[in-house]
Amino acid sequence: MCTSSYIRRHVYRLNPDELFTTRDLLHYGPRGAIDQTIRRLIKEETIERVSRGVFARSGGKNQFSPYDIAKLKAESFGRKIMVHAKDVAYKMQLTEEGNKEIVFATNGSSSSFLFNNIRIYFKKTSPRNMELASSLIGDMIRSLAYMGKETCNKSTIYRLIHEASYKPIKTMAEVHDAFQKTNSSAPIWLVNAFPWYKNRECIWHRNKQH
Repeated sequence: MCTSSYIRRHVYRLNPDELFTTRDLLHYGPRGAIDQTIRRLIKEETIERVSRGVFARSGGKNQFSPYDIAKLKAESFGRKIMVHAKDVAYKMQLTEEGNKEIVFATNGSSSSFLFNNIRIYFKKTSPRNMELASSLIGDMIRSLAYMGKETCNKSTIYRLIHEASYKPIKTMAEVHDAFQKTNSSAPIWLVNAFPWYKNRECIWHRNKQH
């Protein structure tokens, strides 16, 4: 079976709007033959080009978010992405604004690509920061570390804990215990700042109403 046949079989098995990348097809044959087949499939309206190197099976609504495309592009190279620390700090009400552009932190190289005429950026971050992804305490550490030692004082930490927009943790003791499990990934100056709150009787505002 030739390269074109392998790729067509791959595409025909996809659902409408299901995404795939050029890298998903590389094992089917020479790159030149792969690119030529992709061009033919686009011309036939069998697939649609969503972004450079990213395509979708035609027939759907084609409602992809920047995150959908960024995640797929990163994963095709064996990388991960997460919300950038500046945007986390904004979500936690520590800053007045987040990134003006669409920016994702990644464990890969810094780069950018176009999607719907919008440039999306990947900014390289450390493995330590990637370990903090997808947890409340991890987001707290990343946002505070992003602000830096000079602007992130004990008052800032106190305000963060009490004003963060999502609050599954009820007491300072719980915050401290969760932080202790994660602090190997935090800057040393932040590790030293946090224990100041260990014994404070601080309850989330929403719990005071009960």
